[in-house]
Amino acid sequence: MQFDDDLVAFLTGGISIALASRNASLVPSITRAKGCRVLRGSTAKLRLFVSAAQAGDFLDDIRSTNTVSATFTRPETHRTLQFKGTDARIDVLDSTDRAALADAVVAFGSVISPLGFPPDFIRAFLETDGDEVVIEFTPTDAFQQTPGPAAGERL
Repeated sequence: MQFDDDLVAFLTGGISIALASRNASLVPSITRAKGCRVLRGSTAKLRLFVSAAQAGDFLDDIRSTNTVSATFTRPETHRTLQFKGTDARIDVLDSTDRAALADAVVAFGSVISPLGFPPDFIRAFLETDGDEVVIEFTPTDAFQQTPGPAAGERL
């Protein structure tokens, strides 16, 4: 799967990201990602930043099943795309990830502020103890999930 410049800009700019996985018994787990970095190459990979303290069961499920679903929504338009993968792994943040995470937090705050969210809420919503880890995976399926007649269609 290839990611053009417009798609990369969407995935990395002021976006709300929900991650889901499941355990061996098919019990779901979910967490929020604070940002995304796209690795381009012959096969694109997504690197998503999550708080380890807030992602407990989700991280356990990634370790045991390697399955992940990442849903990206632009808050002010509700444009939504979903990517799935079966090779998810947990990694540490590198310096490029840390810079992308900082940019993502600022971009998300600037997107939700005009929607009526005050600075104190935004800060509390995005703040963690610096315990972020990376979920990296190769998207194998992609879906249009924007509400409307095209929702559920493969990209």
